[in-house]
Amino acid sequence: MSQEEEQGHAHAGITALDLLELPPILRSIVRLMLRKGEMTLLELHQAAANLAAPDSIDQAEIDKALNTLCQQNWLVRFGEGQNSSYKVNIRKKIGRPGKIWDSLDSF
Repeated sequence: MSQEEEQGHAHAGITALDLLELPPILRSIVRLMLRKGEMTLLELHQAAANLAAPDSIDQAEIDKALNTLCQQNWLVRFGEGQNSSYKVNIRKKIGRPGKIWDSLDSF
């Protein structure tokens, strides 16, 4: 993988630090999804509606938040419309195995 591909790939997905910086509604949705893995649109609407009173999110807010999270590549959408399901796109850490061996060889 080239350095350009690696840099572009490194920005795909969400990290724990990104999660802390999200606005409350987006953070709530990502947290719900991290607990369940993949969720359908209906499951997301039901889970968000069942949150405690100050944290509950209506369907319009959920739909807007899902679009935002997908545009930022933090969620992956499968399917279309009411048949959509979503999964958190967790950023994978990219290591450089060659550097490990170089470090070990220096001992």
